[in-house]
Amino acid sequence: FMKVLEKLDIKNRLGKINLVGAVFNVYILLIMSYLMLYLHNGKYGNATPYKQQRFLEITLYTAIALLVVLIVQTVVRKLLKQPALRINSLNGAISVTSIFAAGFLLINFICALCSPYLGMLNSSGRSMVYFGGDAYNTAARCEGLIFTLIYIVIFFLASIYGRLNNITVSIIALTMIVMAGIGMVQLLGWNIFNICYTKFYARGGGLVYVSTVGQFNIYSIAGTLLLSFCGGCFIGHKKLNIFTRALCFVAFSMGCAYHLCLDVSAGKLALVLTVILLFPYMLANPQTRKQTVTLSIGLLLAVMYKLCVIPY
Repeated sequence: FMKVLEKLDIKNRLGKINLVGAVFNVYILLIMSYLMLYLHNGKYGNATPYKQQRFLEITLYTAIALLVVLIVQTVVRKLLKQPALRINSLNGAISVTSIFAAGFLLINFICALCSPYLGMLNSSGRSMVYFGGDAYNTAARCEGLIFTLIYIVIFFLASIYGRLNNITVSIIALTMIVMAGIGMVQLLGWNIFNICYTKFYARGGGLVYVSTVGQFNIYSIAGTLLLSFCGGCFIGHKKLNIFTRALCFVAFSMGCAYHLCLDVSAGKLALVLTVILLFPYMLANPQTRKQTVTLSIGLLLAVMYKLCVIPY
C-alpha cells in the first residue's frame, strides 16, 4: 500500500488536493441547481415538502461523504507522516456577513423559545416551531428552527470550503435562466412541459404555481437567492471568463424581469436590501463600477419586459 502511495506521488500531491472543497462544491450545485429545478413527478403537487425531503437527503449524503473524505485524508497523512489535517484559515468564515448570520440565528433561537406556538404540531406530530409545516398542513412552508440552523451551518461551511469557479457559476446562472424562462413562457399562457394542473391559477398578473419551484412566494425566495448570486458574481468575481460573465448577465436580466412580473413584495424588498448592502462594494474600484453600470442595463431591460407583458 505504501509503495502504491509513493508511486502515485501522493505525498507531494496531498497538499494540492482539496477534496473537501470539491465535495462541498458539488453539494452547492445540487442545492442551487438540481433542487431548484426538481419537481416530483414533474408536477406542482406538494412541491415544497418534496423539495425539503430531497434537500435533507442531499445534505445527509454530503455529510457522510465529507466525513469519509476527512477520515481517508487523515489516515493517508498519518501513513505518510504528514502534518495533521487542519483548517488553514478562517478568514472566509469571519466577516461582517457571518456576524449578521450568527445574530440572525441567535434571534431565531430566542423567538423559538419564547414562541406561544410551541405546542402546535404538524401532521407528523412534531413541533411546527422547530420543524415547520408539512404536506398536510395549510402552512406547508417546511420552515422551522432546525432548518434555519442547517442553513446557517451551510453558510459557514461555504465560506470556508466553497470555491466559485467558472463551471460552478455557469451552472447556477443557467439554472436561473431556465427557471425564469419557464416562468416567462407560463405568463404567455403556455403550459410548458405540462407541469401545471389542468388550468392556471390566476393571481393578478401572475400565477399561484410558477416555474419549477411551485408556490409563487417560494419562487420569490429562490429567485432572490439566485439573482443576488448572479449579480454579485458578475460585479465582483475577478476570475470569470467572458462566457460565464455573459451567462450571469442574462440570468440577472431574465430573473429580474420575471421577479417584477410576479410582484411579490418580500422578494423586491430582499433585492433592494441586497443592493443597499452591496452598494459600497459596487463603487469600490473602476472595474466594479463598470460592471455595475452594465448590470443596470440588464435591470432596465427587465423593467421594459415587465411593462410590455403586464403594463400595470
